[in-house]
This record gives sequence, C-alpha cells and structure tokens, in this order.
Amino acid sequence: REIGVAAIHRRSMEFEVSQFGDRGSYGRTVAMVLALHPAAVVVSRTARGTPLLEALDDALREAALPEPHFADRGHFDEAFGQGLLEDAHV
Repeated sequence: REIGVAAIHRRSMEFEVSQFGDRGSYGRTVAMVLALHPAAVVVSRTARGTPLLEALDDALREAALPEPHFADRGHFDEAFGQGLLEDAHV
C-alpha cells in the first residue's frame, strides 16, 4: 500500500512530505507517526474502519497521543498537492 504523510514541525516550522510503500501491518507508517510525536493527526474520513486506522489508533492510544481528526477526502487532492509542491520547487 502507498502511504502519504505530511508533517509541520511546530518549533522549526519545517514542512515534511513523504510517500512510501508499507505492508498490511502498517508498521513503517505507525513508527513514522510515533517518531514525530504529533500534537494532532489528521486522516481522511475514508480511512475509518481500515487496518491502517486500527493500527494507528492502537499505537496512538498506547503512546498517550491524541486521537486522529477526520477530514473529507476532497481535502486530500494528490494532483493539486503535487502541483503546489512543484510550484514551490520542493
């Protein structure tokens, strides 16, 4: 499965975007999110009930981190986001 992760580091204001393949257990995704020690996690509403969200929920709960917030899929437009990154020369 292809996973996309974007993070804003609040202290440095650095913006990080990653896309990578992960296995069905989503161990790489969970490890990356936990390493970021997020103040908030935003996921697409379409992720509800998926193995990815179950793995993420369990890991966030065990680490005493906040529960994910849900956003409509329309706010996750890959083509538009890619265009923004290209325009910004990222």
